[in-house]
Amino acid sequence: MTAEEIAVSVALAHAANIDGRLQRTVFTTTVKTRNELQNELRAFSYGKRKDHPVPENSTSKRARLHPNVKCHFCGKIGHKIADCRSMKNNLNNQQGSSSSIGRLSDSKPGSITCYRCGNQGHIASACPARQSLSNQTKAGEKRVNVCHVVEPIGTLISSD
Repeated sequence: MTAEEIAVSVALAHAANIDGRLQRTVFTTTVKTRNELQNELRAFSYGKRKDHPVPENSTSKRARLHPNVKCHFCGKIGHKIADCRSMKNNLNNQQGSSSSIGRLSDSKPGSITCYRCGNQGHIASACPARQSLSNQTKAGEKRVNVCHVVEPIGTLISSD
């Protein structure tokens, strides 16, 4: 082995101990010269680069992270629905109680049918029949109506 091969081997082994991702390069390729070592390290450092360069003069981290995000409420690009100022203003200006926020704006209360009791005007999670049933039972108690004990019928014969 020449002095250059020894120096390249030591440098590559040391670099592989520092960064574990270089171990694959160490075990799969034979690097003998300094130029081959530099080419391998260039390829390795090129793979570590980020896909999008980060502008240095930008102060907002949010703008750098998601530049193409589109809001599903107002349709504008640059923010999500959770950060939408139009939606927050719309909710603040909306008349009614806080329970009307989750309801669809174009559905009428009479057109909603409860699947629990069959009456119109509410949904099963807000059913008054469900609430009255829960008031009758104690906390933590479940009601089971399918179990019953049948009196045994038959003749017992014993032999002595």
